[in-house]
Amino acid sequence: AITKVEQQLNHTSTVVPVEQSSPIAQPKEDYIFIKQDGRMVKVSFADILFLEAKRDFTMIQLKEKKLIAGFHLKMLEDMLPAALFMRVHRSYIVKLSAIDALYGNTVELQGFQIPVSTSSREALSAALRI
Repeated sequence: AITKVEQQLNHTSTVVPVEQSSPIAQPKEDYIFIKQDGRMVKVSFADILFLEAKRDFTMIQLKEKKLIAGFHLKMLEDMLPAALFMRVHRSYIVKLSAIDALYGNTVELQGFQIPVSTSSREALSAALRI
């Protein structure tokens, strides 16, 4: 019986690799819901430019307007896809595709100037492939 088990353990089998998903997981949805004035508002990732921490809430700057979310920035960071958004400062998360310019420790997004921390600068450059 022991010999049979050893033979089965030593027997090499062919493993068919399972198709791996991309290293960056794609979100199932392309939006989040934010409570605004007593109602839930659907916010598309495509409309978000950046998020800014403001004490116990977060300001979400959209293309046309801004919203105030009753969440800490960290909670929203966990809800956003890492492939699209990056925390560039302890108080800011930016949408990578919305960045128009990067100079010094600042990024520019449609006229807004966002500070970039020294510790995030290298990761940001890598994410932008520059």
